[in-house]
Amino acid sequence: MPFNNEVSGPVIDDHDVKVSDVMDKDASEFLAEAIAEIQDKPIATAKRIAKQKSLTAGLYEAQANMNNDRHERQKWGKVRWSLKTLR
Repeated sequence: MPFNNEVSGPVIDDHDVKVSDVMDKDASEFLAEAIAEIQDKPIATAKRIAKQKSLTAGLYEAQANMNNDRHERQKWGKVRWSLKTLR
C-alpha cells in the first residue's frame, strides 16, 4: 500500500504523451482528419482551416527533414501543398 507521497505504477507525463503523438502522426491520417473537418464548411471557412492545417503539415515536413527521412518529407510536402492550394 503506497504512502501519501508515493505513486503506485509508472508516472506518465502528459507532455511525453503529446510528443509521442506528434512523432507518430501519419500524413494520410492527418489529411483525412483535415478533409473531415473541412467537408461541410462554407468555402471561405474551409480555405482558412486548410491554410492553418497546411502550416501544421509544414512543421511535420520540417521534422521529417530534420530526421533525414526523405519519404516522409515528401508525403508531408504533398499534404501541405494540397491543403495550401485548396480551391
